[in-house]
Amino acid sequence: MARTDIRRFTSRAVKVATSSLVGMSMLSGCALINLGSGEPARMFVITPVIVDSENVPHANAAVTIKEPYAAAEVNTPKILYHPSAHEVVYIGDVRWSDTAPIIFQTALIDTFEQSGKFDAVARTGSGLRAQYDVQTELRAFGFTQREGTMVAGVDLRVSLVDMGKGRLVASTRFAAEAPSKGKTQDDLIIALDAASDDVMRQLTIWAAQTLAGLSRAPTPTDD
Repeated sequence: MARTDIRRFTSRAVKVATSSLVGMSMLSGCALINLGSGEPARMFVITPVIVDSENVPHANAAVTIKEPYAAAEVNTPKILYHPSAHEVVYIGDVRWSDTAPIIFQTALIDTFEQSGKFDAVARTGSGLRAQYDVQTELRAFGFTQREGTMVAGVDLRVSLVDMGKGRLVASTRFAAEAPSKGKTQDDLIIALDAASDDVMRQLTIWAAQTLAGLSRAPTPTDD
């Protein structure tokens, strides 16, 4: 079974698995039970998204995707929750399978690959001689609470760097939110997966369109 298929199968199995809620039986107000205590019982990943790319041009470029920069509160295997603008806590008895930036990078690489809009896609530092590097900052990757509902949020700043010239060619920001349909661990992860899917879809389409435009632009000539 291919690596992508294994991860997708594992993620699907984890997300649909039923279990009692451990340490999260109450998520009302700012009260989270068993936050950050004990060894996490379950591990999760986020999944790549299939991009509807029928009307998206081919980028005609090989790209690498760098591990997102993230502040310490995000750069962790723990699942982040902001009960208020100034408070950071983590959801107990559950974690990511790796740090949040790495699982996001892995899903984003798979999303780029599956779109079929790039000549080649790999991690930065893999040895691929790419024309462009996708560099990101994961500003938010977790949960807040709004009117009693847990809301997943992803905020990503993106830069496209021309590797040959060593210069920035385009930058933008993508953000998305998704309310959780319930208060179980599975409900929360599904909501964050949905917000991540939205951001990864937007980014993949934007990158393909931007790089396709650059490949069509006339090359400046010396006088």
